[in-house]
Amino acid sequence: MPYGICINHRASMQDDAELINMLQHSFFHAVMITSFVFMMMLVIEYINIITASPWQSALNGSRLKQYLLTAFLDATPGCLEAFAVVGLFFHRII
Repeated sequence: MPYGICINHRASMQDDAELINMLQHSFFHAVMITSFVFMMMLVIEYINIITASPWQSALNGSRLKQYLLTAFLDATPGCLEAFAVVGLFFHRII
C-alpha cells in the first residue's frame, strides 16, 4: 500500500471522528433544549391551573388588558414569557 493512501486513510478516520463528535454534541444540545422547553411548558401549565380563576376573570373583560399583558410578557427578556403567552393563548385566556 503506498504511503499516500495511508495518510489519507488516517485523515479520513480523524474526519469521521470529528463528525461523530460534532453530531453527538449537536444531539446533546437538541435534547437539552427540548427538555428545557418541555419543563417550562409544564411549569406554565401548572401555574395556569393553580391560578386559573384570577387570570381568567381579570383578562376576560378587556382586550386592552390582554394586549398589554402579551406585549409586556413578550418584551421581557428570556423565553419563559413566550411560553406563558402560548399557554394562555392555548387556553383561550388571551
